[in-house]
This record gives sequence, C-alpha cells and structure tokens, in this order.
Amino acid sequence: MSIYRRLLILRGLLCSNLKRNLLLVLDRMVKLIEEYSEIPTNKKVVLDFFADWCGPCRTIAPKFAELEGEFKTIEFLKVNVDDSAEIAERFAIKAMPTFVFIKNGKVIGSVEGADLKKIIVALETLEDS
Repeated sequence: MSIYRRLLILRGLLCSNLKRNLLLVLDRMVKLIEEYSEIPTNKKVVLDFFADWCGPCRTIAPKFAELEGEFKTIEFLKVNVDDSAEIAERFAIKAMPTFVFIKNGKVIGSVEGADLKKIIVALETLEDS
C-alpha cells in the first residue's frame, strides 16, 4: 500500500474519531442563557457565571457538565458575563466562576471559584431541599 493511501486512511480515522468526540462534548453541553427571563422560577437551578478568558472557568466547565448527569432534579445553566451583563449585575457577580443555586426563584446559596467539592456540597444541599 502506498504512503499516500495510508495517509488517506489515517485521515479518515482521525476525522471519524474527531466527529465522535465532538458529539460527546456537544451531548454534555450545559444550556447557555442570555436573558434573565430564561431562568426558571419553579425549579431547582444552578447558574454557572463564567467568562471565555477565565482559566478556572475553562477548567471547571467539563466537570460542571458531568455533574448535570448526576443531579437530574436540578437544571444546569451557564451565563457568559461578557455577553449577559444584565444577569451578572442582578446576581451581583464579582468573581468568575461563580455558581448560584436557586430554588423556586430564590437564591439559596453560591460558590465563588472553581472548588469542585464546594459545588458538589451546594448541589447536594439544593437537591435535598
């Protein structure tokens, strides 16, 4: 088999794997909201306030998405503070990432920073409330 043929086969395999991995990532994506009105008032909700330029935000994002599968009674939402300043102002966000925990439209807690243990404790508290 020629080198050119081997490269074409390898390219096909890489593209196939890339597509599969991309679909897995898209499957785990948490819904991004841009308007305050998109926040449900009759559910348990966690909001992840993040910025694209924030390193800790990028680090915690895949872990946050995985948690969505573990806490099925809680709606997970993301808010980009640069694109949705109004929402960030309403919740007085001062640091990224900040996670805000809401039950029936009322804030019951928050976690500043990418501390996974604190986020899980807050999610367990919200789930049990």
